[in-house]
Amino acid sequence: MGKIFFTGDLHFGHANVIAFDNRPFKTVEEMDAELIRRWNSKVGKGDLTYVLGDMIWKARNDDAPELIKNLNGQIILIKGNHDRFLHNAKAKAALAGIKDYDDICVSLEDGTKKRVILSHYFTPMYNGHRYQAIHLHAHSHFTDEADFEVDFAKRLNSIGCRNEIYNVGCMYWNYEPVTLDEIIERGRTIRPTYGERSAEYMAQFPWEKNQTVNPENEIRWNVFYHNCNSRSIETFNVFEHGSFREYVKKAAKKYQSKEDFAKQLRSEVMYYFWSKCEWEVLVTPWISPRESEKKKVDVCWQIMNNWDVFVDYTWANRKKL
Repeated sequence: MGKIFFTGDLHFGHANVIAFDNRPFKTVEEMDAELIRRWNSKVGKGDLTYVLGDMIWKARNDDAPELIKNLNGQIILIKGNHDRFLHNAKAKAALAGIKDYDDICVSLEDGTKKRVILSHYFTPMYNGHRYQAIHLHAHSHFTDEADFEVDFAKRLNSIGCRNEIYNVGCMYWNYEPVTLDEIIERGRTIRPTYGERSAEYMAQFPWEKNQTVNPENEIRWNVFYHNCNSRSIETFNVFEHGSFREYVKKAAKKYQSKEDFAKQLRSEVMYYFWSKCEWEVLVTPWISPRESEKKKVDVCWQIMNNWDVFVDYTWANRKKL
């Protein structure tokens, strides 16, 4: 079996992407020719490449089959939002596979096996993130969203929600496919490794104090949300959300054992941060519509991924409720 490579956001035939990404090409013809050259300089006939979306722009739909044949090896496409060339039956047939998402095992050069989750889009709560799996994605190019993704994944790591995520968009990798070994080794310099929490990186941010270090009269459990107005990641205390604190306090008075309390606490979390809201998203209903954009929060899974610690903390501090 040959090598396995990864890339994404190639945008063959897309003239505007040259300016959008500040790509080092003068014309779309030059870009397409160079993308093919760099691909074939690394990928052999017996290799397999996963393209994580946005492979061919609509301008090249008609000659997509020939373009694909010019690329070495087999290609599996993880569909993106700009892959309309798939309407071309011959282009579709030229691919080894087409998927919305994939969950694969990749062997590194040293023989270590890694579970790798593939999608076009950044997915912080990907399958296996707590168990050493790696997530590869594309889509965000050189945008503010790409920076938000890095910050958000780093901060999830800082509260114990482990993840290791890499953007394999071709613009980050010299416009050529890369192996998982290359991604892990060079990702720390090309794009900060989300799975690594360095003191130097964390020192850049005005962090709230550790969850367990609070004033004696205060109970606090911070989660993160994207403030669309300031375009930054900020914190918010779940115990300040609506009547959540009041109902947790009632449960603490009612139940004498931590086990029984934990069952009721889970029900309250699911009610306030799941069943009343869109999946993974909470928009607080008691503030004005203009302000509501500030409170889009991936709350439920931030709590659930630290569930045992959250229960222990809440139970130990129940008198502060």
